[in-house]
Amino acid sequence: MKENILYFLIIGFIKFLAILPKRIRRGFFFSLSRLVYFFAKKTNRIIKANLDLVFDKKLSRDEIKEVQKYSYYNMLLWIQSQIEHLNVSEDEMKEKITFENREIFDNLLKEKKKVILISAHYGNMEVLSYGINKFITPLVQVARESNFRKIDDF
Repeated sequence: MKENILYFLIIGFIKFLAILPKRIRRGFFFSLSRLVYFFAKKTNRIIKANLDLVFDKKLSRDEIKEVQKYSYYNMLLWIQSQIEHLNVSEDEMKEKITFENREIFDNLLKEKKKVILISAHYGNMEVLSYGINKFITPLVQVARESNFRKIDDF
């Protein structure tokens, strides 16, 4: 019962955000990202540890803070993109999506070779997988389910 109420509140909030002008929605997500940065101490430590590992502790404290802040904003921009694409037609998506080096895919498919793609949480992965699946070749995606099944189904 609690999950159903939460689900309807989330869907209602998504629909509310969808009718707002993009500029206001983006401002909301930017402000929310700063709030999340302020409270996400554990995740900030993980981001810092990863940056220290990758950049051999050569980034300044300010550079690390900027990456941390932008990480939250980037994730919220992904949510914004999901909201904006709820009612986009296949033709509209075809106009929006472009593939660089598509011939690589086409050649591998002609040779009947299998392709495995590995992607980080960067940009809008869902649009990438949608585009490949819809406009190049059927695709199987492996991902961890969220902790909220109804949202996964949505």
